[in-house]
Amino acid sequence: MSIVLSIYSQEGFREVTLPERGQTELQILIQRELFVLDRDICLNLERQEDTWFLDTADCFLLLSDGGKSHAIAISADMNLKLVTPGGYSITIISFEQSNPFSVYRKFSLAQLQLLQIGRNEGNDIRYQSGFVSGTHCTISIRNGKAILTDKSTNGTYLNLRRVHGSAELHYGDSIRIMRLNLIYLGNMLAIDECEGLTIAMNALEGDGIARHAGSTVEGGSDKTLFHRSPRNLSKLHTEPFEIEAPPAPGMRQDRPLGMLIGPSLTMAIPMLLGSGLSVFANQSSGASSGAFMYMGMTTAVASAIIGATWAIINVRQSRKEQKAAEKRRVEAYSDYLDRSREKIREASLGNAASLNDRYLSADACCTLNATTPLLWNRNPFHEDFLGVRLGMGDVPFQAEISVPKERFTLTDDAMAERPAAIREEFRVLRNVPVTVDLRKQRLVGVAGGGSRKNAI
Repeated sequence: MSIVLSIYSQEGFREVTLPERGQTELQILIQRELFVLDRDICLNLERQEDTWFLDTADCFLLLSDGGKSHAIAISADMNLKLVTPGGYSITIISFEQSNPFSVYRKFSLAQLQLLQIGRNEGNDIRYQSGFVSGTHCTISIRNGKAILTDKSTNGTYLNLRRVHGSAELHYGDSIRIMRLNLIYLGNMLAIDECEGLTIAMNALEGDGIARHAGSTVEGGSDKTLFHRSPRNLSKLHTEPFEIEAPPAPGMRQDRPLGMLIGPSLTMAIPMLLGSGLSVFANQSSGASSGAFMYMGMTTAVASAIIGATWAIINVRQSRKEQKAAEKRRVEAYSDYLDRSREKIREASLGNAASLNDRYLSADACCTLNATTPLLWNRNPFHEDFLGVRLGMGDVPFQAEISVPKERFTLTDDAMAERPAAIREEFRVLRNVPVTVDLRKQRLVGVAGGGSRKNAI
């Protein structure tokens, strides 16, 4: 449920919907030209938790109990009187709105000569509200022209300005009676359904609307009418990307060759010394050395050679396995990075294309006409409702790319630097429309004459 503020004076009207979420501050400008005041009035609103608070600055509010205040919490069904420093009185009425989108039904005016609108029974459009007169206003149709006549106390507003006496209606005119809004469509009247409304006419359906749309009561009009189409809004990718750290490389423990073949030599040396001493002792005593003694020396030497050979083979095999494991680590992590990079690249290109579709170049805008759906297809509920293209340039990528934090390791790993390189590559979108949001940047610049006439 959102709160809507209806703001009235003796001359002007406007309506403001307070955002339910996202925005926490809001300014409402009550223009002196529309409301016929001595100067513009700016109302400041701030949301705290789920409640909006109104600050009237140098104006004050007359409360229903007769008190005065410069600030108040906004709730539904409030009726406030705002008094300006110049003594002007403005009415502020609040009400709850469950659906931000208006639903209009269309009714035929083709066979009518007089349409009565008011609170009393017997009116063609009966609107029961304490602010509505018995016969609030009428629409009379004569010679192809529709005339709106105000007969009320609280006023009938045509295109936000109060009607004094009578005014001729033109296609697309908005007639406002408190919360009731009617759109004049030539031989049809579109009515926004609201609480307390009873209509003594049959609503048009598809075929009937199509037949009535072919002609208007204002026959002969050479106006070109623009019909806004629904907006096909491509969504920007804003979900964050996370790149994981590479697997830790295996620790290499290169030992000297001497330490690897040492155990084999250690076992062989005692055997050689023992066999050698036996041979020396026999020769010193004059005895002959048998083949058995030389066999011990041969065994010792052979054992040393075989042990050293196996040690060398094991060293080479270990190094080969380490290289193979490092290769698998690099290849697997490189494949993972390639997949992650491709996902980020697709999102980056998609966002760039979406921005180019949303914000056309000046040349493209000059080709639009009243039959082009892109002429004006935004509404206040779009986040870029007042986004204006300034030119082409670089803008930050809308999705965050998270990479592992730098950490201490005993070995240098070149793979650990690659995630940061990917983040840097896609940190910005290049050569895309650069925009400014006029809802956030309330005033960019004013150029023109005094009293803002002919200003841009």
